[in-house]
Amino acid sequence: MLIIESIHENIIKIEDGDTFFTISAEQIKGAYKEGDIIVLNDDGLYEIDKSATDNRRKSILDLQDDLFS
Repeated sequence: MLIIESIHENIIKIEDGDTFFTISAEQIKGAYKEGDIIVLNDDGLYEIDKSATDNRRKSILDLQDDLFS
């Protein structure tokens, strides 16, 4: 799973499990933010996997709710 770890100007740091790599912002289609899950599409650009990102965010919120309730 590729997750946007941080954004510094036009450089995007990507987490892939225990490893990290960087790509340029021009390599991602559309709007993006930290925590988004991305996939490499057929034209060689990354795009946001909205469904996977939404599911991941929901899981994190559920864990927070369990922790603080």
